[in-house]
Amino acid sequence: MEFLVAVAETQHFGRAAERLGVGLEELTRWSREVERETGLGLFERTVRRVRLTETGTRLEAGALAALAAVRGVTTLVESLRHGWSGSVALAYVPGSAHLVRGLVARVERDRVGLEVEPQSMWGVRALGSLGRGEVSFAVVRDPLPEEGVESLVLGAYRDRQVAVASPGPLAGREQIGLAEFEGQGFLLTEREVGPAVHDATVRFLAEHGVAPVWRHHRLQEQDQQLALVAAGVGSALVHPHEDEVLHPGVAVVPLREQGPEHRFHLVWRADDTSPLVTAVIAAAEAMTTGRRAVQRG
Repeated sequence: MEFLVAVAETQHFGRAAERLGVGLEELTRWSREVERETGLGLFERTVRRVRLTETGTRLEAGALAALAAVRGVTTLVESLRHGWSGSVALAYVPGSAHLVRGLVARVERDRVGLEVEPQSMWGVRALGSLGRGEVSFAVVRDPLPEEGVESLVLGAYRDRQVAVASPGPLAGREQIGLAEFEGQGFLLTEREVGPAVHDATVRFLAEHGVAPVWRHHRLQEQDQQLALVAAGVGSALVHPHEDEVLHPGVAVVPLREQGPEHRFHLVWRADDTSPLVTAVIAAAEAMTTGRRAVQRG
């Protein structure tokens, strides 16, 4: 099967032999033997290259599927041998779902048999759940606990857009300056549930001399907040990775000013060295091609 796939992809016996690490004579002899044994014409040979016949192409599809299955079993054996079979719970804050999806996909690809179970919650609750051992990981923004945890930066972003009611006086703009929100309703996460977002948002508008009418809320999901925007409760900053979210009655417009920066950290307990936790950390490090950004005892 590997011989057949290599020949099909390179369309050349010499290059296929080099990829496989076998002799050219061995590969060409195999091509004739497999045709003789199957009674099928699999190859169209010319002086410069070789192609699969229609029959050979159909056989290649089966070979690819079989090889994938064999490699999947091999990976599963490796996972079981290293103790990677099982599940870990991960709490994540609003705005980090795209990073969590990437991490879950990486774990599923590299650590077959290990399942990550994401749970959306505010940062304060996520860190509390981590400390009590209810989850193995938390994806949160700054600030982090002073001790007892280790962490890795998964990603960073700036709020560069704002959601406004549509139709409305701001909906058709190509760009909006913060001064437009002086004395106007603006959504703000309650500090009790999201201190990092709350403080960054308040500081951002204050630094630009803007005093809106704050509309406090405890909603976690962006779509829930956009429903308030559509209802005319107030405008809201929008995460850049969610600027294509469509919601009736809402327009997302770029900000003239550069919004506050947020960093997302993958956090785990410093004393948790279980194989499952170690495997997720390795997948996160591979995903970010970085290293542990913060070490805390």
